[in-house]
Amino acid sequence: MKSADWLQLHPLLKIVLAFIIGLVIAHTFNFGTFAPWWLWLGITIVALLVALLCRSHARWQGVCIFGAFIFWGMSLYTLQDCRSNSSLPTGEQVAQCVIMSPLISKGKVVQCDVLLTKGLLSGKKVKASILKDTLQRRYQQLGIGSGIVFRAVFRPFENLKSKSHFDYPQWMFLHGYQAQTFIYFTDWQTCAVDFHDLPRVERLRLFAQQVRSRLLQILERQGLHDQDYAVIAAMTLGDKSSLSKSTKELYSITGTSHLLALSGLHLSILFGLLSVVFGRRHFLNVVIVILTIWAYIFLTGMSSSLLRSGLMLTLYSLVSLLNRHRMSLNALSFAAIVMLMIQPMLLWDVSFQLSFMAVLAILILYHPIYHLLPLHWLQSSYFIRLLWGMMTVSVAAQIGTAPLVAYYFGRFSCYFLFTNLMAVPLTTFILYTACLVFMLSFWTSAQNIVAKVMAWTAQFLNQQLSAIASWTGASVENIHLTAIQVLAIYLLIGCGIGFLFYLSKSYRQSKIY
Repeated sequence: MKSADWLQLHPLLKIVLAFIIGLVIAHTFNFGTFAPWWLWLGITIVALLVALLCRSHARWQGVCIFGAFIFWGMSLYTLQDCRSNSSLPTGEQVAQCVIMSPLISKGKVVQCDVLLTKGLLSGKKVKASILKDTLQRRYQQLGIGSGIVFRAVFRPFENLKSKSHFDYPQWMFLHGYQAQTFIYFTDWQTCAVDFHDLPRVERLRLFAQQVRSRLLQILERQGLHDQDYAVIAAMTLGDKSSLSKSTKELYSITGTSHLLALSGLHLSILFGLLSVVFGRRHFLNVVIVILTIWAYIFLTGMSSSLLRSGLMLTLYSLVSLLNRHRMSLNALSFAAIVMLMIQPMLLWDVSFQLSFMAVLAILILYHPIYHLLPLHWLQSSYFIRLLWGMMTVSVAAQIGTAPLVAYYFGRFSCYFLFTNLMAVPLTTFILYTACLVFMLSFWTSAQNIVAKVMAWTAQFLNQQLSAIASWTGASVENIHLTAIQVLAIYLLIGCGIGFLFYLSKSYRQSKIY
């Protein structure tokens, strides 16, 4: 298939590429400093009008539409950039807030997310650190939904002292945080909160956090060991607050960090279970599955990877009703367009980049890599097809994300294939057994049995990953890449993909003749 024909089959891919180019141009040259967002929007409208006038010239019409989306990307980025550059109030401030997350103990302080309800930053989310009072321990009475009045100074986020390219302030902004603050234990008091004064979305977020907290309490009552509980909580409900640095490092070395961060993998596992339970042949069943998936996304914090997966699974479910079961680059492009139009700055979110590059690599590379294995081997055994399919998905995702992981975190996991072949099935089992634990709350004896099996699985997984991490050459450390080098690596990968497609095509033709 010619490249032109391939692009014609993926029109949304061309649109998202043009939009991303516009975002990158506006970000690189900082156009917002000398041109307002409405100027670029005006140029976008003019380009679309010219495209309408060029209906008889398909090539020029395509150029105008491509340019229109470039200028639209520049317009949205400039608008978002103006909003993000709002300054913080100086000096000590008095503010009222409601606690939106569980309190996490970090040495002498407890940390939590707060939504300011009164003050100069009203309506903004802030990362708060409250100093513990060791005598009265007033902080223990605080929880999700508690209201406090406090006096403190709001400070911007600062980059962590490391050689990585990870931009911490930008990451915090993309996740809705406006500032950080430290509250002395004598400078706060509890207060009543009128939840009707909160925006409806924030009330829903607060409700979701309260539900998640109750589900976490169910897990805590099962008597799980410290890090076994932490891993299960992260894999099922997206709560990583209990994970120790050693556990995070263990999963990073073995190339399984994605299992601790809710992503498309976890959502696909849940989607598969719901599809078996409800089916996907009738419209009502599809609606139930979709609503359940989005409820889970909202419950677990709406990360960019889950939003991408939710959009793609929703599109896949609706398309499946038309007896079309193949996901395409158009579906991935649609998810990217929707998310970037809502939040253009997501393009610079690490999780967004990793999530989309993993799926993009799987969509492009799965079939060429899968068909590298001789056909008679694939036809000989179901177990071989299953094992090879899992290996293919893992290899494709690693190819797509490895340059970004090396760029942001300076590490490459050498045994990623082996560890994922072991860890992914165990993670699937943990997620399914966790669902059983939640559903068996009315039957305590059965719940305890399932919880023990789940705990043993998590313990076994941690032990095996710990053993693999101790092997010689488990990971390559201190990798330092520039953005240009990352682009060059992806260019080489693109050339390799082209060669892989050639081999795959030649192999299929040899079988025909």
